[in-house]
Amino acid sequence: MAGIVSPCVLEKETHIATILNIPMLGTLSRLLTSGMYVVRGDSMAPALQERDGLLASRVDYLASPPARGDIVIVREVPLGGRRTIKRIVGLPGEEVRFADSILFISGEPFDEPYLHGQPHTRGLEEQSWTLGDAEYFVLGDNRLHSTDSRTHGPTHRSRIIGKAWFRYWPLSRWGSPV
Repeated sequence: MAGIVSPCVLEKETHIATILNIPMLGTLSRLLTSGMYVVRGDSMAPALQERDGLLASRVDYLASPPARGDIVIVREVPLGGRRTIKRIVGLPGEEVRFADSILFISGEPFDEPYLHGQPHTRGLEEQSWTLGDAEYFVLGDNRLHSTDSRTHGPTHRSRIIGKAWFRYWPLSRWGSPV
């Protein structure tokens, strides 16, 4: 009898161990395919500060497209390939417009709680952009000190290197950068 029960118990333990390890495998694979970046400048304040250390996944967008609100690493073409960090606010096919210091997405005012009361924009004339296929509108959270899609225009998907998903430094701010 013991020989019959034992394989069944081992099989259940094997399945439980597999289920418990799936999140660990996902995290491990994400770690192995992430780049390490250090924030320079204050264009993403208050969410990100000078010298914050971040992990950015290079494979997250293989399974699904970038989403509104994602903090992404972007390769800037006009700036000689320099890498910058910005937040996605506009998606392919949408109209992005600034009017009266308010950001509109496809005609609707867009709420940005991560700005913590900072202005959406200041001192700009009314401007608008219609995003093409595979184009994203990226902005720094610190709008008064950010060079972003307002200056360079929409960002093509091919220039988005990865999604910032974890802040590893400083330890006092350990965790998600959002």
